[in-house]
Amino acid sequence: MGDEKTKHDRLREAREKRYPTAKAAAEAMDVPYGTYSGHEAGSRGFTDEEARRYAKFFHISAGSLVFGEHGTLPPMLVPFGGRIGAGGSIDTSSWQSEPGIEYEIETVGRFPDAVIAYQVVGESMLPIYEPDTVILCRSHTRDVSSYIGKRVALGTVEHGRQLKVLLEGSADRRYDLESINRTVATMRNVEVEWAARICGIIPADEWHLIERRVQHEERLRKPSQRKRSTSS
Repeated sequence: MGDEKTKHDRLREAREKRYPTAKAAAEAMDVPYGTYSGHEAGSRGFTDEEARRYAKFFHISAGSLVFGEHGTLPPMLVPFGGRIGAGGSIDTSSWQSEPGIEYEIETVGRFPDAVIAYQVVGESMLPIYEPDTVILCRSHTRDVSSYIGKRVALGTVEHGRQLKVLLEGSADRRYDLESINRTVATMRNVEVEWAARICGIIPADEWHLIERRVQHEERLRKPSQRKRSTSS
């Protein structure tokens, strides 16, 4: 017989082994009590990302929390776009220099909207986005202004890719890029080419990089790129 308990039941049971009340657990995790108590009671759903956070805190697997005993979250692959800066002038260029090689991030969970993954470098978005965290993003858009006030991945003209809070700038079609870490200065009047909404955060120890060799058919290459045949 399968596990008839819900993930909300399993969350409550995991919490009861370590904390006497939902309020005590919520305070320990720095999560709003109303949010957490709703997750336990089943009056509010919780995402795979939240399940991973709870599982790590209560020292159980995310799969067993979501699916029951012996449960596993399915692995997923997301194209790796390289590094994204959570700091000032940080080199965010991709190191994918070998021809014919592409990289993907493998993790567990369900992020149906994710189309690209970036590895965070720098400390300006602490404590939420730690170095080597991976963010999963939705499609890029040039409608940048629609994300004002949001934490987003950004493509800038002079500073490469940046993970910042997007704010209006004082110059026309320019934006201020603010950090969560208040010790880091805001980047002023930056030209932004695209923005992408974040749909998932993967801790540094919960993802790894997959190398995949891409096979290109000869007939699809430009004539100048095709191998020249040699006669014997």
